[in-house]
Amino acid sequence: MNVFITFSLLPMAFLKGQQPDKYLEKEVDYLPYYQEMYKADSLKMIGKEKESFDKLDDLFKIYKPRNTMFYYEMKTYIVLGEKLGVKRDYRPYLNDLIMLWGYNSSTIGTDDILKKVYAENGFNDQKIKETEQFHKNNLKQEYIDGINKIRSLDQSPKRMEAEKEVNAENFEIYAKYGYPTVQNIHMGSKVFLIPLFIHFNKNEQQYEIIYKILYENVKKGAAEPIEMKNFLALKNIENTRSYYFGDDGTSLYVDKLQDDVPYDTVKKRRKMYGLPSLELEKWKSKIESENSEIE
Repeated sequence: MNVFITFSLLPMAFLKGQQPDKYLEKEVDYLPYYQEMYKADSLKMIGKEKESFDKLDDLFKIYKPRNTMFYYEMKTYIVLGEKLGVKRDYRPYLNDLIMLWGYNSSTIGTDDILKKVYAENGFNDQKIKETEQFHKNNLKQEYIDGINKIRSLDQSPKRMEAEKEVNAENFEIYAKYGYPTVQNIHMGSKVFLIPLFIHFNKNEQQYEIIYKILYENVKKGAAEPIEMKNFLALKNIENTRSYYFGDDGTSLYVDKLQDDVPYDTVKKRRKMYGLPSLELEKWKSKIESENSEIE
């Protein structure tokens, strides 16, 4: 699949003047945050809900919480707190789930406990809809339109003719709005971006620029570690025919690769980019797969 390199025209000098995401109160290193969040997720999965809640409770005292894709730790914190009867002021988190992370009446309604907590904290249908509007008002439609244009042109016979135009447009959008977070493009567009990153490495200049953008944004909590993973994994497969993070053959559907990367190297790489350990990721995937089969 040919996907346009949306950031290919970014000058290196632009990176130095890049402004922090306006939704983050201050720049802190989120790599340790992810490692603790993974531990909390594991505790929850083995039924140690109090321990999981306590770990998140301690973590959120230091960091402004995220709601990381496939983990959703902010939602977990609220739901576990309600189940355990732990008294906290959950209103800021309930508010952020809607305003910053795009939760709405529909997504809230799929979880009975979460729905109950919202009701108990004064979020009736009208207030939820009013808070939803804040999220919608802060979405950057120009950004979303650019992503949708890439989506539609990706399979078009005219994609090569349109590449320069799309690159130029997306450079302007990035320079104007910064990194594409859930807060400015909504979750659906964010999910679509993740597989795109495995294609953003067609020449060394583009690769180095996007690498810096991604890594800096993962560290400050604006980008998802999985975006970094997808970006690095495929290039390594193409160059060395080996696994970069230890599981690329499964996640990228590439068969029969020679896994000759030492375990310690894989471990360091995963930690460096905020990813869970290889054992934890495989264990989580296995448990979730078994649970989905039961359902």
